[in-house]
Amino acid sequence: MKFTSKHGKLRICDATPKYLEVLFTNADITFPLNRPKCAEVLNLDRGNVDTNMSYSEGPDDPITEPLPLSFSGRIDDTSYSWMLIAALSGATVIGTTNPVVTTKATTTIKVQQTGVATKAFSDASKVAYNVELLYDGATDEGWKLTEVYFPSEQQTITEREDGVILNMNGLIYGTCATMASFTAGTAFAAA
Repeated sequence: MKFTSKHGKLRICDATPKYLEVLFTNADITFPLNRPKCAEVLNLDRGNVDTNMSYSEGPDDPITEPLPLSFSGRIDDTSYSWMLIAALSGATVIGTTNPVVTTKATTTIKVQQTGVATKAFSDASKVAYNVELLYDGATDEGWKLTEVYFPSEQQTITEREDGVILNMNGLIYGTCATMASFTAGTAFAAA
């Protein structure tokens, strides 16, 4: 079976896990499949290319830098749409009764073949989520992107003739891994 956007769902989950579900409309989700590796730095023998030259690993910065994530969805006149907008705007409470628990500092990334625990943001008001994407087929396939922060200034609304589109942009601080089913949880309650 061919995976299509008609057979896909995306969840934005906090650490409890409570989630908001986004049905695909534009099939435009984009993210890297994994973190980069360190750069290889060529060390020459006194500036000469010869058999004594060797490579060494560069700094770990590329491994720990956040990875880009983008997708979009149509919004409608429901409280659910406004809960999604609130979550992506940095709200720490969704609706009136849904406190958000950040997923930041909950995973481990590989640095030089060693697992290193991620760290919390220095700004405690920033909230990160796990984003889970699942395509329904004979065998369900998907990805789990952990510790995704949505900078509020990077979320945009686009008005079109056929609807209003919420363009969502996130930064992945955790892992990118495949999955076969959604993490068990409950939907955020309507406001």
